[in-house]
Amino acid sequence: MPAAGELEEVTVPVPPPSQQKGKRGTNQITTSKYKWYSFVPRNLFEQLHKFGNCYFLLISLIMYLGEKTPLYVGTIKAFSTVGVLLMMMAVTATMALLDDLRRKEADREINNTKAKYWPWGREPDSKVWQDVAVGDV
Repeated sequence: MPAAGELEEVTVPVPPPSQQKGKRGTNQITTSKYKWYSFVPRNLFEQLHKFGNCYFLLISLIMYLGEKTPLYVGTIKAFSTVGVLLMMMAVTATMALLDDLRRKEADREINNTKAKYWPWGREPDSKVWQDVAVGDV
């Protein structure tokens, strides 16, 4: 027992990471929204949750019915409304794609940043940030 005002040194036995049990998580950062195969369906899903897009789609369908059926006389062609809707959705999708590509590039830059760590029982070393594991000091 140390005297009053002195600090006691305590050693905590921690096994090296290679001897620790259980699955460890990765340190990889991912902030991008889309994968190459999920861009179109996910973007359409997001855009059709906007009230304005749903409204113009419904109006276009009603105008198309006026053109093709005798329910009522449609004076404006449905193509004009659908064309504007598709153009706006294409611009929004392009902006989302460019934003996601910038996010992926920023993720790649952060994940490939060098980090210094001290392996168990060896000299300090460096590795990329995404390879840093739980237990690395």
